[in-house]
Amino acid sequence: MDSSIKNFKKYLFELDFPKKDNEQTKKYKRRKEGFSYIVNDYYSREERHYCAVLYSWLLQDITNVNDFLKSFSPKLLDEEVAGYNQVRLYYEFTWLRDIIYEFSRYAWLTGEKPKLKKELEEYIFKERRDKEKEIAKVKNRDPKDVGDIQKKKPDLAIYLKNTKKLILIEAKFEEGFEIKQIEETARYGIALKQLLGESIIKETTVALLGREDFLDKIKTKIRARRKDKEKPKLSFNPLISCLSWECLEKKFSKNDFIGKEIEKGLKNQKRIHPNT
Repeated sequence: MDSSIKNFKKYLFELDFPKKDNEQTKKYKRRKEGFSYIVNDYYSREERHYCAVLYSWLLQDITNVNDFLKSFSPKLLDEEVAGYNQVRLYYEFTWLRDIIYEFSRYAWLTGEKPKLKKELEEYIFKERRDKEKEIAKVKNRDPKDVGDIQKKKPDLAIYLKNTKKLILIEAKFEEGFEIKQIEETARYGIALKQLLGESIIKETTVALLGREDFLDKIKTKIRARRKDKEKPKLSFNPLISCLSWECLEKKFSKNDFIGKEIEKGLKNQKRIHPNT
């Protein structure tokens, strides 16, 4: 085995820096553990995993739903939910995509295409199609194979039947948030409201679930964007409701499965990204 590979493996599992030990490597050692946990333990870097764990918890008891929403902000929950008959919970939320499938199916079955407002039709059938074509080019796929179905799926969503409020939750675990993504989620909600009408959706709102450092950064970006008069107004409330994984970790008992999962994930993030 080549000596450079041997040296790399010593670094990987023992944090040993053969032939090089300076202030930078010493600082790195203090902040980072060896990667032995990769073969000695399980872990996930995907927010989907942690959202799935949360989703199962939300389904266990209706008080969990009230608790969860209040943790974001008391304003997010207009009135407490008394039972599951008053709420709908979604993981990998696909309402818009499913409605568009039915839209196309209806047009095929009846020969009648429901007339949409121009802005809404462009958003659903042109803007999203153009974006998918761009993705296809990057992935070396034939743009002709890309359909016009809305692909976006907020990580979690909660629909409150009594108040007809739809809460779209975007989650991040390893990466930070971008204003563009939040804008897209907000427009997703607006499109649903326009399609279904106020008899079903009176209000849509976006909430963020992420690590504390990521939430701090996106709040700073949003404040800076609000001050920039040359850019268009944001599609979402700049005082966006946020909840950190660190807050959830403290919320759950150390002996609770969810708390342990989040704790493990956050600990591994510090190992992988010691400077964040």
